[in-house]
Amino acid sequence: MMTYIELLNRFWHANKTERFSIGERELYYYLSNECNKNYWYMPVSCPTSVICTVTGLNKQTLMRARDNLKKRGLIDYTEGIQNSKAPTYIIIMDKDEFVTANVTGCITATKTASVTSNKDKDNIITDKSRLNDFLSIDELERKLTEDTVWQNHILSYLSNSGTTIDVSILQKFLQDFFSYLRICGYDRREEKECRSHFFNKLTKEYLNSQKHKRYDNKQSNNDKRRGIEVKDVTPRDYYTSF
Repeated sequence: MMTYIELLNRFWHANKTERFSIGERELYYYLSNECNKNYWYMPVSCPTSVICTVTGLNKQTLMRARDNLKKRGLIDYTEGIQNSKAPTYIIIMDKDEFVTANVTGCITATKTASVTSNKDKDNIITDKSRLNDFLSIDELERKLTEDTVWQNHILSYLSNSGTTIDVSILQKFLQDFFSYLRICGYDRREEKECRSHFFNKLTKEYLNSQKHKRYDNKQSNNDKRRGIEVKDVTPRDYYTSF
């Protein structure tokens, strides 16, 4: 088994033998980061459109890069189903499954990575016991949406900090947050980390959005549109000479 640092060292060692293209490097860095964020619970689901947006690669370059990385024994992947399921990726961790390219060209790896074939693979970087805390995105959305005690803690904290929103706005932000996770290709997250991620995104992004500012300022804007006060007058007020 290999650690995260050993993976990167292996990558650069292979680069000395035969240089990786820019697309191959960008894709490998992206997948390594995604696996690390997911505590190396593989495979990870990564929509092609999201990878292209983050890395700046076009679809054709991405597909060519992942094929080459697979041939060199660095990754394995399963193609997605259009408009239904995103591609899934595995970073190959076993040293004997990794085959570097020789001078004459790239040697095809003779073994296919399989997470289920090695029960100890989850222990590479994190304790296996932590995987018990991982829940599906659907389950997390249900739990956080129904957890009114946790939501009230958030609303109370915001109120004490000078920001007041009602629970319906908070629920809307929760919906936006889980839509964001699905777009990024997350299948499972650790519950504690997911709650923390939402709170950080809420305070640093959602509450600063233009949409929220319009909501907050609705009352103040109404106050600014006050009519000009006109005193009552009578015909007698106009009898004086000019």
